[in-house]
Amino acid sequence: ALLAPASSESGGGLASQYGGLASLAGMSLPKGETTTAQTAMAVMQSRKFLSEFIAENKLKQQLFFKQWDADNAEWVQSFSLIGTIKGWFASDAPAGPLYEGQEVLEPGEPSMWNTVKLFSGMLSISEGKDDGMITVSIEWTDPVQARDWVTALINRVNTQMRVQQIEESQKTINYLQEQLQNTQLVEIKTVAYK
Repeated sequence: ALLAPASSESGGGLASQYGGLASLAGMSLPKGETTTAQTAMAVMQSRKFLSEFIAENKLKQQLFFKQWDADNAEWVQSFSLIGTIKGWFASDAPAGPLYEGQEVLEPGEPSMWNTVKLFSGMLSISEGKDDGMITVSIEWTDPVQARDWVTALINRVNTQMRVQQIEESQKTINYLQEQLQNTQLVEIKTVAYK
């Protein structure tokens, strides 16, 4: 997918005042703040976001299709010497999670860590240096399925970013309303209402 990030004009600063002159000279001035597009790119590559995306879309069985027995709806256990030894030690361990948040897996099921690692290796997110366009792609055996995953990934990050911006805006509004109630100066109230 080729994405054009939403532009947000921010005034002030030397970078915005002299950016045009610097680009004519073949230089680029450093940007002072992170754009929403850069934040979205970082979110899309985060382990937490990818874990939630994989769980919501039930991608573990699709990503590890060789280890998933669709007919019996169970994971295929691979028997190896190391796995057998680990199984002996695990059977002596107390049942249940050892710590809060530990993932409980079925026999033969790959962990979410391995699933995110595999998915991250397939996912490519890059920003064009000249035009600022963002390219998101997934390399997979089925191109239609890869396209659907890219579309779902973009929709989810857009929703998450929108919700995050609404929450931040609501916090700002609540703070300003609090300050309006605490101040007695009419001039400050007028500025705050604007």
